[in-house]
Amino acid sequence: MGNQSPMRDLGACAVVFGSTTIVGGTVGESHGGVHFKTSQDVAPVHEDVAGSQPVDEIFTGEACEVSVPLTRFQLATLVSLMPGSSGSGTTGNTMVVRSTVGRSAYDNAQKLIIKPIVNGAVSTNSNEWLTVFKASPRISDADLVYDVSTQRVINIVFKGFKVRANGVGEKIGWLYKIG
Repeated sequence: MGNQSPMRDLGACAVVFGSTTIVGGTVGESHGGVHFKTSQDVAPVHEDVAGSQPVDEIFTGEACEVSVPLTRFQLATLVSLMPGSSGSGTTGNTMVVRSTVGRSAYDNAQKLIIKPIVNGAVSTNSNEWLTVFKASPRISDADLVYDVSTQRVINIVFKGFKVRANGVGEKIGWLYKIG
């Protein structure tokens, strides 16, 4: 019998940004899978005696991002997540997006937690969660198709940033944690 990873091997998830549950909650649902991606950058170290191949690599940085494809989303709540956007109308049924050129993405960053859904319920076990300590959202490549067979999905990408100041449960330099 195999062992599951701490964050589960398969299944949907809830996504919490700050205090707002954006998938499996008030904003909408995901369609197409929530994706967590991480990368590490390196620079090669060369020595003449070793020829053209590196003898070592030095880590120069790491990054992460979470892609959340939202469908059946509520505009009023989506507005609260997106820098440069505002809502109007008596029921919050309009979203207006303005230019955010020159605005800091880190200033809008909050904790992002991915929680597996197990047996139809959101996991309450923090050992199963994936946490990005400082994540900033942006709409990425919105392509809303209006036809008879394509479901409309708006992709929100959360860029992870390293923590800049120690806080409760987080330290300078931390990017994300699993479990």
